[in-house]
Amino acid sequence: MRDVRLATTLVVCLIGLGVTSTAAAQSFELTPFAGWRFGGGFEDLATGAGVDLDDGLSYGLILGIPWNAQHRSRLELIWSRQDTAIGAASAGDPGFDLDVHYLHVSGMVPFATSNDRLDVLLSIGAGATIMLPGIDGAGSEVRFSASAAVGLLYHASDRIGIRLEARGWYTFTEAGGAVFCSGGCVVAFSGSGFGQGELTAGLQLGF
Repeated sequence: MRDVRLATTLVVCLIGLGVTSTAAAQSFELTPFAGWRFGGGFEDLATGAGVDLDDGLSYGLILGIPWNAQHRSRLELIWSRQDTAIGAASAGDPGFDLDVHYLHVSGMVPFATSNDRLDVLLSIGAGATIMLPGIDGAGSEVRFSASAAVGLLYHASDRIGIRLEARGWYTFTEAGGAVFCSGGCVVAFSGSGFGQGELTAGLQLGF
């Protein structure tokens, strides 16, 4: 519960900061994106075997808020979702569906290149990982997480850009903590955290 309260408080406070900044800003950017997310695993409590999250499609939104107009840096509110599943640990175990959401606040800095229309992007963020299992009666799990990304932004016009990005997510957990419990717990965290990678493409729209 401490992790839940900590992650929720952090996200609410940072989103509040972003909303305040938006009111004072002259422009902001909205980037819907889609991609492919991979990695992440747990431990099956019945067998002790490792079970992995299935790789799969992801999608989400990035709201960019001007932070430093001169250097074009941004405060970004990021939501990314993957509808995945925890794979079977054995032939008789069907596994179960799991939705994994990241809700992060990130600082993004663009670096100009020799091409006036192309920027290199670097960002670091923090927030919450929200896991929603497809098990009747089992509650969601919320954990604190961090992220880092590198990407490219091609400016097709003053207000439209194409954004390609590679992002890593790391969720902090307690080793061996049982999760997704409903009349018995199904899996446990296999270490102090788990990581996922994500490759995305998005359309950046300026307002």
